[in-house]
Amino acid sequence: MDLGLKGKVGMIAGASRGLGLAIAKALAAEGASVSMASRDPAAIDAAANKVRQETGVAALGVLASSCVTRTIVAPRLARSCEMRSSSSFELIGSRPAEGSSKN
Repeated sequence: MDLGLKGKVGMIAGASRGLGLAIAKALAAEGASVSMASRDPAAIDAAANKVRQETGVAALGVLASSCVTRTIVAPRLARSCEMRSSSSFELIGSRPAEGSSKN
């Protein structure tokens, strides 16, 4: 299936495992580069490496809290992407589970 994502950049929060990782893999399989955020540095590095190896696209692991991702990383990534291409930035992400004690 071609979703027209080749050359686009996707940013996924909570991407070290579960649904976030599945979303990152699906976007990368469609040709999108991915910025993957997680609060666990070892897990996000491993996940980004796995996506790079499986798909051959650029995958960046980013250590971030949900607050930092929403208020700092996403707006900066959006500006960067829009300055580098004529395409617009679309953000799709997941949120930490209810009751999560990590920031």
